[in-house]
Amino acid sequence: SSAASDVYKRQVSTQSTGPKMIYFILSLISLFSVYIGYFEPPKRLRVSWQVNVTLLLVCVLVSELGVLSIFFRCFVIFLVYTFIGFDTWDKFGLFLSIIVTIIQIKMFLDGLKSLDTFEKLPELAQSPSFKQNTRGFNFWKKVLLPFPYFHANATKISDVQYFNDPDDPLSPFHRLDIYLPIDNYSSKRSEPRPIFIYIHGGAWIFGDKKDSTGILYHMSSLGWVCFSLNYRLSPRHAFPAHIIDVKRAICWIKQNASKYSADPDFICTSGSSAGGHLASLAALSSNDPAFQPGFEDVDTTIKACVPFYGVFDFLNSEDGMGVNFLDFLSRLIMKCNHKENRDLYESSSPYHRLNKNVANKVQFLMLHGSRDWIVPRNESVLFYNKVQMLGGNVTFIEIKGAHHAFEILGLSPRTIYSL
Repeated sequence: SSAASDVYKRQVSTQSTGPKMIYFILSLISLFSVYIGYFEPPKRLRVSWQVNVTLLLVCVLVSELGVLSIFFRCFVIFLVYTFIGFDTWDKFGLFLSIIVTIIQIKMFLDGLKSLDTFEKLPELAQSPSFKQNTRGFNFWKKVLLPFPYFHANATKISDVQYFNDPDDPLSPFHRLDIYLPIDNYSSKRSEPRPIFIYIHGGAWIFGDKKDSTGILYHMSSLGWVCFSLNYRLSPRHAFPAHIIDVKRAICWIKQNASKYSADPDFICTSGSSAGGHLASLAALSSNDPAFQPGFEDVDTTIKACVPFYGVFDFLNSEDGMGVNFLDFLSRLIMKCNHKENRDLYESSSPYHRLNKNVANKVQFLMLHGSRDWIVPRNESVLFYNKVQMLGGNVTFIEIKGAHHAFEILGLSPRTIYSL
């Protein structure tokens, strides 16, 4: 039987040069993937946005879903050895695969070590919820099954319309999803729950309210009433249409909070990237009539804000976003030149809205990955420093080894620690 198996492998080996070359090439691609995923970029990559998005997805896959990737790679090696065998090209491919696997194991261990960053915050280190969710069986279940599109302790209401646009009544933009704790309507609970509003990212151009389902289920399971909303997108709609829709959603949520046992006086906004910008802008522009056309008298006060790798300065005053950012904004998002419309750019920038009056009214918790080149960490550092200088309440957590959108695909160790 063993001899027959060897003969079969030799026959297959002589007929399968093509597949072996493919395996070798894929191993090279994997090595490149973990290389760009492991090493921190020295500066923002000046390539097309399509290339940036592709590289971003690769980095998130190899750095945040390392356990699944390692299992898959070992399975492929097993299949190649069992059905094809190894000759020169396969041995090169195997050697590269071993290197890739070692680097990915190191990346996964680095993700586990990022817990140290969070434990330095006393309020987190002493929290029973934090300890329960970052250790033991519950933690490893989430890491090994990292796609929590269902949660036993939360329920979801989909596609609730928060604004009826007479010009586009069937618009998918003015809709939100609601995530409720499973015991939300329990008669034993007398106090309303805090509200968590999540705003999706996507460079103000794409994205959907379903993009971060895992975060919303998780927050809801911890007792928050969560809302995730769509808003109008560029280039079809110019800014400030985006923030006006966010304000409309906040208005609707406040007016309907009692239906969901939620507290309209305690709202925390959050979002990633462009969503982090909108969450921060909403928090710092409470009751600004320029962003509340037709509902100027509605109180849109926000108590807290948690931006994930947000964009804060549309004028790019300190060059935090690189040389191409203003051109991108003026052509696709703002639809106007920043030199001729400086006031609009400033009013749309959380960084330029900061002053002593507003800095003390909102509590900020900022999170940013050290390996983010889409929105470099310096963008958050500049905002954090200004809030501190003004005496505001702000905490900044730099997550070692994390890329842009590190939490978007599932619950990696870094994502679980962040939540």
